[in-house]
Formats: sequence, C-alpha cells, structure tokens
Amino acid sequence: MKIAVLSGKGGTGKTTVAVNLATVLACRYVDCDVEAPNGFLFLQPTVESKQDVLLQVPEIDHALCTRCQECVNHCQFNALLGAGSRINLFEKLCHSCGLCTLVCRFEAIKEKPRVIGYLEYGKRGQQECWRGVLTPGEPMGVPIIDALKDKLADGWSMLDAPPGSSCSVVATAIDTDFAILVTEPTPFGVHDLDMATQVIKKLGVPGAIVINRSVGDDRLIEDYAATNGIPVIGRLPFSLGAAQAIARGELLVQLPKWRARFEELGNRVRELVG
Repeated sequence: MKIAVLSGKGGTGKTTVAVNLATVLACRYVDCDVEAPNGFLFLQPTVESKQDVLLQVPEIDHALCTRCQECVNHCQFNALLGAGSRINLFEKLCHSCGLCTLVCRFEAIKEKPRVIGYLEYGKRGQQECWRGVLTPGEPMGVPIIDALKDKLADGWSMLDAPPGSSCSVVATAIDTDFAILVTEPTPFGVHDLDMATQVIKKLGVPGAIVINRSVGDDRLIEDYAATNGIPVIGRLPFSLGAAQAIARGELLVQLPKWRARFEELGNRVRELVG
C-alpha cells in the first residue's frame, strides 16, 4: 500500500502531515522531495546505508567518430551538438535513453555512469525511513524518485512528494494506491490544490483533502471539495505553538493534543484505503 502526500504549493504543510501521519500509522516514510528533502530533520532516523544513483550517459570515442551527425539528429533532448571538429555532449540534458548508442554505425559511442544524487536508508526505532537527495545543480529528480520506489518492500509506505505538479510529482504519485492532498484555506491554496487534483485524476489515483492552518472558515476548500467529489478527511488548526515546535524540528505527535488529531486522521485514512 503506497500513499502519496501532495500539495500544489510549497510551504502548505505537506511534510508536516507526511512525517506525523507515517508515525501514527507506524509505516515506512519515503521522502521523494529530492530537491529539498527535510523529512529526516523531524524523524531523525539512524542512517544505515547510502547508495549513489547513476545515469548512463554517452561517451564518444572521437578517434572512431566520423561526425556523421546521426546521433545529433536522433537526440530528442538536444544533448548532442555537432560543432567544429567533434560531437559535443551536454551531460545534464541527457535523459539516458541510449538511442545515440544504437544509431551509431561506427560504434563510436559507449555509455558511462554519472552520479546525480544518492539514496539513504535508516530507521527510527522500527520505522523504516528512505530519502532521495539530488545533487545541487542537477536538473532531473525523476531517476532518483524511480530508484527510491524500486527499493520499497511490501507494507505501507508514505511517499512525501515534491510540491507543485511537475514531472517529479507525477513520478511520485504514479502507481500509488491513494493520495492525500494538503492545502490551506486561501485563494492561492485552492488554485494550487486544483493542480494537484488534476494530477491524481489523470493518474486515476483516488484521494482526499487535509486542510492545514484552518482558522474555522474553510468554505473555499469545502466548496472546491464538494464540486470535485473529493472528501475532506482532516483539519489541522492554525497554531503558533505548532509552528514553534516545527521550527525546532519536533514531531507534532509528541504533543498529546496533536497526536490525537493525527490518530483520528490515520483512522480516516485506514477507512478509505481499507
């Protein structure tokens, strides 16, 4: 069972919901926000292993290359450029499709691995924790997210997605069983909630809404939820004390009144996903 936690905008409270809900459900936590993974700051797992994530990129033997331009003409990502006396490679544009190697009649192209980030695995007590970290300056997080998801064994996993509706969000949410959409009761929150909603609808993933920083009047979100047929399964009130605890890197479920709220939310999730 894989549950993705999404939010259309950053700073809505997605990671707060993901780490605390994973704790009360005693399930695996997976930080797929590879450009800014911060779930480990709250869970503080003991890291047991670290593994590089590699992409295969072309390596051109210029002694064999005839500069026929076949590889350049077939590259759909403009990672190869025939200029001057040789074919030039722009590694960070390469999507590792291998097509250039296949079309080279002179066997002048081979592939070599390139590190784009790493995975970390650890435990907080008996709770398993995974995260992916993209090397700063690298443009593509999807291969790291795919590598993370390949590591997941049976059982419940809480996947903390990147904010927005980018390729990385799609890579996180695809093939999951359920999505939790975290939002806030503001016009901006509704706008970006709609982007996240469209993602899960396109992927055919059922979902539900959690309203964070609720101040009692949530009609903006409630009206949207009713129009789109998505249930609201939880409300987390605006709280200065909660903000201070989060700023200290503390789990809200360590506070009794917040633990009760997340346990109630966990029960609603169990009901919806069976």
